[in-house]
Amino acid sequence: MLRALARPFRNGFHGNRLGKKRQMSGLVEKNYFVEEWNGRREITEKTFKFNSKTVPSLIGLVIVFPGFIYYVMKDELKKKYEKLGYNTEEGGNREMM
Repeated sequence: MLRALARPFRNGFHGNRLGKKRQMSGLVEKNYFVEEWNGRREITEKTFKFNSKTVPSLIGLVIVFPGFIYYVMKDELKKKYEKLGYNTEEGGNREMM
């Protein structure tokens, strides 16, 4: 009789171990387009083709675009420092004029 009373406390009182299975997503349904996008992202390295058509776009995205952004930002900073009265000559250390 005492064994039957002590049974729930034997394993830390977890209750019913074979209860309902938890639903991790709740009531959220998967979006087909999001799942398709995730699948494509996972296999990009397998589907990407490195050939004469992709090389110019890679060069543009990796070298030309960042170089253009650098040039524009450098020019903006130079104009800003000139407006504030700093020395902006090449090799200058931005001291007040």
